[in-house]
Amino acid sequence: MGSLFEIAKSGIQAYRQALAVTGQNIANVNTEGYSKRDVALEEIGGVQGGVTDVSDQSGLGVRVEEIRRSFNEYITERLRSSHSSYEQINQFSKEINILENDLLPEGSDLSTFIGKFFSSLQEIAAAPEDSAPRTIAMEAGKDLANAFNDNSARLSQTQNGAFTQTKLVLDKVNILSTELANVNAKLKSAGATTKANDLLDTRDLLLEQLSKEIEFTTAYGNRGDVTIRLGNSGQGPVLVSPNDNFKLRAKVTENADFRYAFETTVNNISIFMVDGTTEKTTTQITGGKLAGLVNFYAYVQEVRSSIDDIAFRVAKDFNEIQKNGKDLTGKLGKDMFMLGLPQIEKNLISESALQVSLDQINSVVNFKENIEFKFDGSKWTDNKNNSYKGESIDFNGVTITLSGIPVKGDRFTINATDNLSSSLRFNLKSGNEFAASAFKLAESSTDNLGTGELSIDGSYKVPASGITKVEDVFSNSDNSLLATSFLKDGVVASIGRNINEISLRSFGLQPQAQFVITDDQAKTINSFSLTLNNGNNVSITFSSSDKGHPVTNVRDLADILNSGVSPGGSSFSFSSYGLVASGANGALTIASNDQDFTAANISTRSSGTLNAIVSNPTASQKEATNINIFTREGMHIAGTPLKVQDYTALINEDNGFFLDAVYNAEYINKDYRNIEVETANPLSDFTLITGHSASRTSNPVSSQTLSVDTFNDSVIDKTLAIPVSSSSQFTLKEFKEKASKTGITAEAVTRVSLDPIDVTISGTVSMSIAAGLRDAVSVSASILPDDLSNLSKELNKVSEITGVKAILTSDKKRIILENSEAEDIKITNFSAPNSTTATVLDQYYRNTSSSISLSSSSGSNSAVFTGAIKLSSSVDFALTSTDGSSSLTGDAAYIGFDNGLGKFEWSDTGESLTIDSINYGIADKSTSSNDGTFASKGMGVVHFKLPAVDGSSIFMSQVNLDNLETINNKEVLKAHLADIRDESPDIRVVGSVINTLPISGTKLSMQFEGQTYTLETKENEVTVSGGEEDRIQAFFTPVSGWTGGNATEITSENSFTVSSGNTLQVSVDGTLSGTVTLPAATYSSNSAIASALQTAINADSNLSNAGKSVSVKWTGTKYEIVSNTGRQTYSITDTTVASVKVTAIDSTIEANLKLSHSNGAKVSINGYQLGIVGSGSVSASQITFPNNSQNTTSKTSLGLDDAIANIEGKAATDNPTNRSYFDINVKTGSWTSGTVSNLSSASITLSGTNTIALKVDDVASGTITVPNATYSTNVNFAAELEEAINNDSTLLAAGKSVSVLYQGTSGGYQIVSHNSTSSASVEVTSVSTALESHTKFTSANGGVQSDSSKYRVKYTDAAWLGGLATVVSSASTLTIPNSGNTFQVTIDGTASGSLTLPNATYSSNVDIASALQTAINGASGISGVEVKWTGSAYKIISTSTSSQNVLVTSVDSAIETNLKLTAANGAAENDFSFDLFDPTGSGLKREIFLKDVNFEWNSSDKNISITRKLDSAPLHEISFVEDSTNNEKFGIKVHPYTIGLVNDKIKISSNNGKPVEIGFDSNVTKSRVGNSINLSNLPPEELIVVIKGAGTARRVSASFSTQEIPSEKVKENLTFTVDSVNDKLIHIKDKDTGHTIAERTLSDTGRFKIAGYNLKINGTPKVSDSFFITDNLGGVGDGRNILAMIDLQEDKYAVEGKGNFQNLFSDLVASVGSSVQSTNLNLSSAEMIRDAAAGSASELSGVNMDEEAAQLIEYQQAYQASARVLQTARELFDALIDRI
Repeated sequence: MGSLFEIAKSGIQAYRQALAVTGQNIANVNTEGYSKRDVALEEIGGVQGGVTDVSDQSGLGVRVEEIRRSFNEYITERLRSSHSSYEQINQFSKEINILENDLLPEGSDLSTFIGKFFSSLQEIAAAPEDSAPRTIAMEAGKDLANAFNDNSARLSQTQNGAFTQTKLVLDKVNILSTELANVNAKLKSAGATTKANDLLDTRDLLLEQLSKEIEFTTAYGNRGDVTIRLGNSGQGPVLVSPNDNFKLRAKVTENADFRYAFETTVNNISIFMVDGTTEKTTTQITGGKLAGLVNFYAYVQEVRSSIDDIAFRVAKDFNEIQKNGKDLTGKLGKDMFMLGLPQIEKNLISESALQVSLDQINSVVNFKENIEFKFDGSKWTDNKNNSYKGESIDFNGVTITLSGIPVKGDRFTINATDNLSSSLRFNLKSGNEFAASAFKLAESSTDNLGTGELSIDGSYKVPASGITKVEDVFSNSDNSLLATSFLKDGVVASIGRNINEISLRSFGLQPQAQFVITDDQAKTINSFSLTLNNGNNVSITFSSSDKGHPVTNVRDLADILNSGVSPGGSSFSFSSYGLVASGANGALTIASNDQDFTAANISTRSSGTLNAIVSNPTASQKEATNINIFTREGMHIAGTPLKVQDYTALINEDNGFFLDAVYNAEYINKDYRNIEVETANPLSDFTLITGHSASRTSNPVSSQTLSVDTFNDSVIDKTLAIPVSSSSQFTLKEFKEKASKTGITAEAVTRVSLDPIDVTISGTVSMSIAAGLRDAVSVSASILPDDLSNLSKELNKVSEITGVKAILTSDKKRIILENSEAEDIKITNFSAPNSTTATVLDQYYRNTSSSISLSSSSGSNSAVFTGAIKLSSSVDFALTSTDGSSSLTGDAAYIGFDNGLGKFEWSDTGESLTIDSINYGIADKSTSSNDGTFASKGMGVVHFKLPAVDGSSIFMSQVNLDNLETINNKEVLKAHLADIRDESPDIRVVGSVINTLPISGTKLSMQFEGQTYTLETKENEVTVSGGEEDRIQAFFTPVSGWTGGNATEITSENSFTVSSGNTLQVSVDGTLSGTVTLPAATYSSNSAIASALQTAINADSNLSNAGKSVSVKWTGTKYEIVSNTGRQTYSITDTTVASVKVTAIDSTIEANLKLSHSNGAKVSINGYQLGIVGSGSVSASQITFPNNSQNTTSKTSLGLDDAIANIEGKAATDNPTNRSYFDINVKTGSWTSGTVSNLSSASITLSGTNTIALKVDDVASGTITVPNATYSTNVNFAAELEEAINNDSTLLAAGKSVSVLYQGTSGGYQIVSHNSTSSASVEVTSVSTALESHTKFTSANGGVQSDSSKYRVKYTDAAWLGGLATVVSSASTLTIPNSGNTFQVTIDGTASGSLTLPNATYSSNVDIASALQTAINGASGISGVEVKWTGSAYKIISTSTSSQNVLVTSVDSAIETNLKLTAANGAAENDFSFDLFDPTGSGLKREIFLKDVNFEWNSSDKNISITRKLDSAPLHEISFVEDSTNNEKFGIKVHPYTIGLVNDKIKISSNNGKPVEIGFDSNVTKSRVGNSINLSNLPPEELIVVIKGAGTARRVSASFSTQEIPSEKVKENLTFTVDSVNDKLIHIKDKDTGHTIAERTLSDTGRFKIAGYNLKINGTPKVSDSFFITDNLGGVGDGRNILAMIDLQEDKYAVEGKGNFQNLFSDLVASVGSSVQSTNLNLSSAEMIRDAAAGSASELSGVNMDEEAAQLIEYQQAYQASARVLQTARELFDALIDRI
């Protein structure tokens, strides 16, 4: 009975729940997201237990197993997917329909405005010169630009709207994801045995809502929690996880062109997953409204890009044609449209006043990225690390103008334009600026014989060559390490239009020795050994006891080898053997510059002996390959000429050449069509100078055939027919027409040098002169001695008639006659006072062998000169002739000038030569790889030499480039100068001591070696500007003085009386004074004491005899004593330090003066000396100071008024031998006679009265009588004349005296004033007739005032110099008594015994000197002496060649009083000294000296020093006579040329009126580079790089710079000439340069292409007819150019990517329309799919009222039945109870 109750009870409970579920379904029939439930019933079996746990077979009732929720994962996912797809398409559809309307606004779409603009252009074409249609077109152009701007603005607004909606969608997605995360949390916390169906409904509802916004995939947990991944792949990033959720954020992509967007962007909108502060982009946006909006944004961007493309084409195409035409004013058309001007964003420091503005330079500007500029306080730097200075910066087509003062830290950014069409603007300011007319015309020559007419049929785009670009073949470097190797000769690369300039270098291979060695092995090295093929050996031993840097790795070992010093401190040769090492773990490589390796090994403790792998290249591999550059037309513009078989195989279309290309080397290695070509090789080109002649009456060229052998291989390449008497002009023309294509460059000039014409006073030169076939013109001019100026002027007055230009040399002594066209120069009827020599000069201003004399004689008064032809080529060549004696033949040779390692340019007289370096930069530096596997030894040497000129020294500069820290033009030239100057004298100026530094800013101008410099002070520093950088060094040297302690202040109230105890002693520059007495007096000021003290010290004889003096000043508290002379090196042996020291002082005055050390006095810096140095002057030029007011003031403040000038020679090999000499020229005041007779051949006897009168320093002498005598030598006469002049009473009274020099057999006499200042002068005013017949002093006989004198300077090993002797003259004679007149000397170790100075009355010191010399030389055993009067003392000189020694051992007091020959009177040995003589070396009985000019020899350092005082001898500037044999004995290596760096180039000036000559030695110049080509100013076309010939190394480097590909320019002006033989062959030349650019063979149609022109010749041309494409110089109203613009409306240029704008826009609109249609169709389909999925989902999960009603009845009946069972059971139970 219990079971029945339980069964009934369970039934009631189960169906009550079922009824509740059905009621819940009915109640939620309209609840969104509700899924219907049903009840799952389960029988309660006996085994399961029940209410009474009675087990039987009838069961125990029923129970609700679960309340099931209607859910099918597949159907639900399909529904969500269909929602995502539908919403995506629906959103895109709505937006694109709006876009279509935006593109086609009624009556104002782009196509309409484009059409209107073209219509307005057609109106201009109808009336090009009418301004009205131009005005209309102006407005139409502006409207068109505005239409693009408006269109861009609308599209931008549309995109912004899409992005705004995107952010709204993401906001909703983020809310839904958050709610889902909350549901997940609740589901996870729900009971484990029951499911929260209401939470699951909420979950699914949120998921369905989310699916409309974005597409995703799901995965469910055990408790119904969901994981959501973006996208449809199932692998997307997690948006919601069981434990968390993530936000999404949108950002517009910054890429300028979405078509090239990277993975981090999604159609121009990036979606980021946000996790706290971390963001990560995702591309898994595949559906929902979000995908629709993102795709639409991208679609709009594509539309915008298409419209930008149209805007770009509008601007580019219109501008291109506009700039090919002329506007109404005749000017070249300017840009019609401007496009792409970026925007500026400033980020400035608060106090900055900077203003930034942009101006557009290029018509189209397209920045690819934003560019930021930052100011660092001195310059601007962009984010590419490029630096800029100034107020204007040109950058990528815009000009940035900066105004105001920037502040460090200021920044501004140029933001790239993201839509070009928004920036389009119409650029013309006036209708007149429409370039309606054509700029180019096709014309025919009026001389044409045929009927041909040239027409321009249009243009074409030149196709690319298809050859690999240089930037894809080469590393951008000159380093040999990065050179590219090629397997064979041929085309290797193309140089595109994007290359701005390029340098190509070829390298030979070097011998290499490579070790395989690890760092661990290197640590155990015992020894290294290497042997070269020439026998040189490197052997190094390593020991653990070495104290140097140990070998810890292979790199250390390489460093030790390169250093040349072992760790043990032993030196070894390595680099000097031409070796370099490179090392790294695993490899050690050694390269040799040219010597092969025979063996190389390393001994190690760990691995025994390691032998190198030796690679010795073959001779061919050591030689570098030739590099060649071609145009695609076959023009060989750089490199080495090719043989026929080589260029025939090379020039074809497969190699990038045009079909019609023809080989032509006519312009090889020249600036072809303004391309700047620089080719170089160490040996230079082969050159032949030929064709020149100088003949008496006619051109000597005979009729002949010249044969040109281009490669000197005995193969004749061209022949030339040369008629009789052909000028070089004709031969040059013939060569250029017939042989220039072979690659031999030809030039010619007729240049004739006329040597000086001797005249005594003045004279007349006349001649008839003409060039070529011109009529001769007679020319006559008066000339002066050494001055042909008048002749030059007269010749140039008629130069346009004669064709001959006269060029006067700087010394005015020579004239160069020149005809630049190389016509013959003819001179007839030449007349002149004396003959001259005329020499043909070559192109380098060198004398050729063609020389002839010209004089007034009928047999030599005419000449014909044929000019020099210069032929050059990079290959050896030869010219032969059928005339065996032809002047036109020869073999070429290396000269060194053309295309070598230098550029040489002469002035128009050849007197100045400018040299610039050609070098290969780092290509000539040793280099090595980081991995140790490659090394290259730099071997570059460049040189030139200055040959001996008039007996000068030879100078050679040889620069080892690998030794330079940096190899560039300037550094190479500086090294050249340093090498040349290293052997030349140093030039110095040393000022006197100044107590106070000059004020800062003190300036002094000076001249040195032809350049002007400015010295400027700043406190104690000195800078030198101007002239050659670092050529002059200037500095202040501190000078020590003596500063007393704090002294007693003296005033009128506190005076100081000195009476006794007033002496002191001082040392000045090491010279100790005698006792100095401060004068007894009463002093009322300290300054008075200082002045008295200064006077007393300077009066001391010890100091004054040594040339020492001081300055004393009162500082206010102390006395300061400073040396005045300091370190002026007047004597080369004076090495004392400038100083003053008080060594003793009486205590009486010391009490007040405080000058002793005990009272605080000390050595201090009390003065400064200015030093100015020019090291190594080749010409021994002097440093001079121009006379001007600034210099006058500055020289005083700088201490230069009494400075010294010094010339110090470099060390000689040895001390010179006794009486060796050198000659000098000295600036003097003098008078020079004409040429006199040699008295050694025929003496003269003077009798009667022979007088002369003259002025010395403007002091007129009396009448001077020359003694009557017979003179058998000129020097004897000079001595008597000198004595007579110096004894003149008037001159004696005025203190004037002279030297009389004899200049040798080719000269005369020169009277030189002893005055050493600028006032020095001599003028001979009268000479008696008999005397003049010999002396030639009057101007009628060639006498002239002069400013330079030549002296011979003789060296003395041993001499004795007396003290200051009595000056003797006729007014102050000296009588030597007949007793007490003896003396004794020791000469070269031989004692003379007692010698007697003859008893006589002497009227000159030179007479006494002569008497002394006679007396000494008369002594037994004396080998010989000379005794000279120096002007102040007697000097006894040994003339012996060995064991020289001179001593005066005794002199009788009677004569010593005047002679001062003993040591007691200041005499001393004067070894290693110099004396002056006249140019013949004679000085007997003459006063030949230079005041305050000192010559000294340093026997220790073996060098000479020449000094002069600028205060007392400012006039006597010294230069050396060119005589290398004698000069170099004294370390004087000089040259007449001055050489220096001017404008960063070496400038050599001859300074002698002659052309500069330089030369080269063979086999000296060399380089690591074999062949080099530099190209700049490249044409807007491709060039082809070819390697061919020479060595087989085939290793080439390239360095280049790139540029934006230049826009099309106005096409070239061209000349078309029909061949002289073949009327189908057209030669095409660049009209501007005349250079041939191509050849074309006419087809039957007459059509051909060239340089972008489609051309046609109508009619029939004849041979030699010419046609032209030229600028349209008139016809501004012809309208042809505007018609070309109108053609852009059609598809005429579509194949070239031009024009067709309306069709492009129509295609775009049609594309959008098509997208609208397809989107609408897709939307319908997606809607159907979505509805079907929704139906399936509703059928599954939706509540059906009919079903629920039936269920309700069913469950109600079951419930009632269960209740009935329960009632029945109760009744049965009651009945049972009743029974019981």
